[in-house]
Amino acid sequence: MLLLIAAAFGCAQNPRDIPIARGTCFRTEDTIRMDGSDDEWAWSRAEVLSLVENNGPGANQIPPLKTYVRTLWNENYLYVFFFCEDHHIRVDYRRRDDPLWDAKEGLELVEVILMPKQGAGRYYEINVNPAGVVLDVAVNVERGIPRFDPAWDALGMSVATARRSTGVDHFDGWTVELAIPWRSVGCSRPDVGVQLRANFHRGEADLAMPHLSWSPTVRASFHVPKRFGVLTLGENLSE
Repeated sequence: MLLLIAAAFGCAQNPRDIPIARGTCFRTEDTIRMDGSDDEWAWSRAEVLSLVENNGPGANQIPPLKTYVRTLWNENYLYVFFFCEDHHIRVDYRRRDDPLWDAKEGLELVEVILMPKQGAGRYYEINVNPAGVVLDVAVNVERGIPRFDPAWDALGMSVATARRSTGVDHFDGWTVELAIPWRSVGCSRPDVGVQLRANFHRGEADLAMPHLSWSPTVRASFHVPKRFGVLTLGENLSE
């Protein structure tokens, strides 16, 4: 199967040739409702960040199931919206801080990684499954090794999920919408031009290579800070 996928996309890229992803997160003055929908005008104007295969022979290639992220910001929150194309939606866990990555039936989650202070050796990981269950941890990097702090919580964060259906028994995907308070990730004064190291991921068991990223780490791990993308806080959205 992997050989067929590689052949379909041509020769795999050398990991050293895969660029760090870069994007712009535009400022909005609109009220963003946490309902799992991106029907507000501001979302329609936000930059679309597509997720690709994270590692393996198809690294940096577009997978069969589409996944994209949109981001917005204001002085209080970083807003993140995921759309995950999916025809077989599973939920393994129902409680806060359940081990979402230790899937029983197969991976089914999205993940936000934020490093507001570059080079600080600390970043934050927020995982959400289709039922809106959250697993959030702080990560401290010591001598290149990530140490996880499960006691950390993204205080004040709001999360909403929804399923998009094309029929009674058929889904075409699921969505996650987050409002992450800047203060919860140690960023007290966001401003235009500030650059965050960030990444967005999806775990999806129905793919031959089930790990997707905005900025591929090109390793069998999402915890490679030097491969995190660069998200720049932009000016206000305009008509």
